[in-house]
Amino acid sequence: MLVTTLKGYLAETNLTAKEFSEKVECAPEYISRILRGKTFPGKKLARDIFKETNGIVNLPTNPKTQTYKYQNKQQNKEKPQT
Repeated sequence: MLVTTLKGYLAETNLTAKEFSEKVECAPEYISRILRGKTFPGKKLARDIFKETNGIVNLPTNPKTQTYKYQNKQQNKEKPQT
């Protein structure tokens, strides 16, 4: 099985989003949003999905949040203390 997307994995294994959400213990609506590309999983859920799919699906966590946090840390360092 050479599948890299969650949607492809579900199709290949004949699982519904609801069935898969029960396996990774999250809301089916959240899995649906991930499948539609509306959101990224958090670190824990991405890890749970990776484990549940035996390493076939490796989803990224939200890159915008990581960049945003990094930029805020940099800005806070540059501000002079008053």
